[in-house]
Amino acid sequence: MPGELNHRELNHGDPAPENPTHRKIESEAAGFLLITGTNGISKRQPPQLFLLMEHHDRWDLPKGHVEPGETLMQAAMRETFEETGIETSAIDVFTDFQFSDQYRVRYEKPVPKECWKQTTIFLGVVSQPFEVVLTEHTGYRWFPWSPPHQIQPKMIDPLLAAVQQFFQRSVHQDAPQS
Repeated sequence: MPGELNHRELNHGDPAPENPTHRKIESEAAGFLLITGTNGISKRQPPQLFLLMEHHDRWDLPKGHVEPGETLMQAAMRETFEETGIETSAIDVFTDFQFSDQYRVRYEKPVPKECWKQTTIFLGVVSQPFEVVLTEHTGYRWFPWSPPHQIQPKMIDPLLAAVQQFFQRSVHQDAPQS
């Protein structure tokens, strides 16, 4: 269902509350999965390519912490521009898709602390696979859309599966009624 939340937890010894909506979220991040080849935001055809950023040990999305006073969307747009150089005006947003994930993180600064973090990913389409300006990552890649994907099981694979379901639902909803 569009807008539904996907809740995942990494158990670091603390039992998770039965209802993930009752967790005290102390850290929030937001970002984008950027795709190409959908004929704008018509949703009638699946993506052709999607962008992932390369860290030294994993693939990730352009995303980052939500600053005080920012909405999730503002943070996602800011972080995507900061990490890719892609202008926000080049991104068309699917307003009926949002993927959220909750998990435990450990921060070392200013003092060691474990807390619940929620990351929210929006879906955006760009007209072409832009050249990315690297500022925080070691590389990037526009991957071909060929589900099921097996890239990174903690966040990327569930996100891509949710995007696949989103496009499949859109095709069925747009099908002619007999």
